Amino acid sequence: MNKIETFKHDVIEGKLFVAREKRRKKAKAKRQKLRKKKKKLRRKARIKRKKDFDMRLGELARKYYFSKFDIVQNRIFFVTFNGIYNCNPKYITEELIRQGVPVEIYWGVTKQQLQDSKKDKIPPQIHLVEKYTFDYYKAQATSKIWVDNAICCVWKYMPKKEQQFYIDTWHGSMGLKSVSKQDITDMDWLKKAMLCGEHVDCCISNSTFETQVFRETYFANNKIYEFGHARNDILFSNKEKMLAIKEKVLKRYRLAKYDEEGNLQTELNEIKICLYAPTFRDDKSIDFLDIDFDRLRFNLSAKWGGEWVVFNRLHFHDRKQTVKKQNGVINVTSYPDIQELMLCADVGVTDYSSWICDFVLTGRPGFIYASDLDRYDSVRGLYYPLSETPFPIAKNNDELMQNIQTFCPEAYEKKRREFLLKRGCCENGNAAAKAVGLIKEIMEIK
Repeated sequence: MNKIETFKHDVIEGKLFVAREKRRKKAKAKRQKLRKKKKKLRRKARIKRKKDFDMRLGELARKYYFSKFDIVQNRIFFVTFNGIYNCNPKYITEELIRQGVPVEIYWGVTKQQLQDSKKDKIPPQIHLVEKYTFDYYKAQATSKIWVDNAICCVWKYMPKKEQQFYIDTWHGSMGLKSVSKQDITDMDWLKKAMLCGEHVDCCISNSTFETQVFRETYFANNKIYEFGHARNDILFSNKEKMLAIKEKVLKRYRLAKYDEEGNLQTELNEIKICLYAPTFRDDKSIDFLDIDFDRLRFNLSAKWGGEWVVFNRLHFHDRKQTVKKQNGVINVTSYPDIQELMLCADVGVTDYSSWICDFVLTGRPGFIYASDLDRYDSVRGLYYPLSETPFPIAKNNDELMQNIQTFCPEAYEKKRREFLLKRGCCENGNAAAKAVGLIKEIMEIK
């Protein structure tokens, strides 16, 4: 209604001044809300400007201050994208220690990892420095070699000196989700990835497929060594080592029982483990987390016998999501090393996460549960159709249970071998030793 109509209605209804007062208060509240919103936006803009200024000032300060520091010729700096002692850098580190190579080892980790260093049994030979602190930058600036599993060494800009050598081991494998430039929606990440490609001296690959991915994305002209991934050496472990790690994992989650003298009372082989570890979504959605764990455990037991436990592990980006507590389902998101979980697992289930392409090396059953497959493929993209993997594919719980019930070991093994052959996999359990050989060559250590 226009003002005249409103006035007429208010007079006839006997609420002229009351209605005007209500409208005045409503307009005032609206103006106040708008002012608060504008104030909040201005405050955010000020904070962003200050952060940008701090970032640029920090970059300049690091560039000029640390340029005066000499490189320590036997010092190596390791870092992973999640700031945890894991992935390829962990296993290269442990091979350096095993061989007794005379080097100083520095690791950039989170504050939480610093606190958990004893619990996670990080070797005492390692100097831990908290990420993005003065000591972190000093260690990076003075190390002869940088070893990174992502784009960490350039994330907070630190000039790489001419005498320094940057090794990128990456953290992916033979698929599945794309990291091609056209499929990345985070422009800041993309910019840093391209910067990383300019600084890296060499990459370590585990297959001709991964080498091709490196060439087509951010490492077109970099040296690439097809050594295999050091993190996967553990998947070639003998039975004795496998059981030792399984006991370690079960003990952490109170699934292993001991007598008063500390002797193990649990038969480790009787505890069956299914590792479920999906990747994240770029839009931060968690609608895909709809797997029916009760049915999953029931069907695993019906197929392979025994009592099953599901290890539910969310991606690093989803680590703060609340995981609903269920009987027989354990949240292992905080466990630092997924390779150890893989070694313990009897069955693996994921959607598009590349860990399943590591797990395939064990020869144990792997399954794909991708309830949003069509959408994910159109938004993020996959390097190749999931049908090219050996893993049975399900888009809903019914299909997943059916795939478990009808799983054929012989057919799976045939597809598994074909998959590894087609991807040009070069894993043989000696990747860490090869990486250490490269480090010794760079440092001229015999």
